[in-house]
Amino acid sequence: MRIMLIAFALVAAYALSAAEPDTLAETARAQYEAGNYAAAAARFQQAVEKSPRNPQLHQWLGRSYGRLAETVDWLEAWTLAIKARTCFEQATSLAPNDPDILSDLMKFYAKAPTLVGGSMSKARQLASRMAALDPRQGLKARNWLAANAGS
Repeated sequence: MRIMLIAFALVAAYALSAAEPDTLAETARAQYEAGNYAAAAARFQQAVEKSPRNPQLHQWLGRSYGRLAETVDWLEAWTLAIKARTCFEQATSLAPNDPDILSDLMKFYAKAPTLVGGSMSKARQLASRMAALDPRQGLKARNWLAANAGS
């Protein structure tokens, strides 16, 4: 019985590693929603490796790293925060007008310490960029900055 369980686990792991990016992303989103950020980050990383030009995969990988950073010691959090920033910036370069991606990067810049790339100046620039693309999104971004600056 134990050998069968091990064999099943190996087959499942192989199937997941060979899975398409969409399947990996679905699994990762479920893990993210369940609060299993480490597993979500691992699956999103696999999906990004299979589909590196997909901005939403980079965005969700950044979100996973960010949430995981909230649960670990400060040294690991620092590394994860830098990874999150890199993911959000990559997503933004792939989809420069996507309001959700711009919002995530803006929130990162506003909340993160300077040592890991946080910058209120960059956050305000993104809010202005969002306003130029869509005035409602820009207003929402500026309101968020006003409510969350310094918190």
